[in-house]
Amino acid sequence: MAASQNKAPSFFNFLKEGLLLPSRNRRLFTAVFALILVSTVLLVLANDLAIQPLADEIQLAIKALNTTEPGSPDYAKLLQDIQNDTKEVLLVGAGYLLFVVVVGSAVRVVVLFAAVSTYSGEQRATTTFGALLGQAKAQIKAPCSRSPSSTSWRPSTSCFW
Repeated sequence: MAASQNKAPSFFNFLKEGLLLPSRNRRLFTAVFALILVSTVLLVLANDLAIQPLADEIQLAIKALNTTEPGSPDYAKLLQDIQNDTKEVLLVGAGYLLFVVVVGSAVRVVVLFAAVSTYSGEQRATTTFGALLGQAKAQIKAPCSRSPSSTSWRPSTSCFW
């Protein structure tokens, strides 16, 4: 009988709990899903408005380069344009990648806090999206630090200050 009590939860029970989790606090998860939707739209728009026009310019210049005589001044101008556009797309792409990492990480942190607070039953403390963001902000500002006398982790307010 003791062996049946120590049995690990099945994958399907875990999946069921995860799928039913938003029904425990609909207001909070509606705000979280709206945050996911807005961040996804922003990332797609940033890609479409910043990266794709530069990539299209490079493709058009390469097509024009194929039909231009290699010894002509237009050929040298096209090569220079392609080099300049390539540098610009690399810089804009690096900025976009940084933007994606920051926004994606922030959304993941908010989703994780929403799931943990809802699953643990802290619905009264974090029923609103603002309270959830405040809790996440406080946790990020004061993460856990190691106690000098032990190997356990404990909350600390002086980690970064």
